[in-house]
Amino acid sequence: MARRAPGGLRERLSPALTPGQRRRRRRLDAYAEPNSTALVFTGQRASVLRRGNFRKACGWPDAADAIGLPGLHFHDLRHTGNTLAAQAGVTLADLKARMGHDSVQPR
Repeated sequence: MARRAPGGLRERLSPALTPGQRRRRRRLDAYAEPNSTALVFTGQRASVLRRGNFRKACGWPDAADAIGLPGLHFHDLRHTGNTLAAQAGVTLADLKARMGHDSVQPR
């Protein structure tokens, strides 16, 4: 979509972002390196968040409470993401790859 800008120039508009997408974009722009392997959530010294300090470091319990989902575990989001992907028509092979599974059979 294009619109007329001041001075007669045309400018290209990107698709409208939701408020959540704008917040994520600002966070990534402010804190993440501009490459595909950059860390999004880091510890106090810009290092990897370890499993043992993740909840405390990012305030996970308070965040889960704030959205009305007390007791939500971060790992739950992994399954939610794949459920949504499956509902959107992602193939079983892609779902397995996303989850790091080589089989759909329970172990």
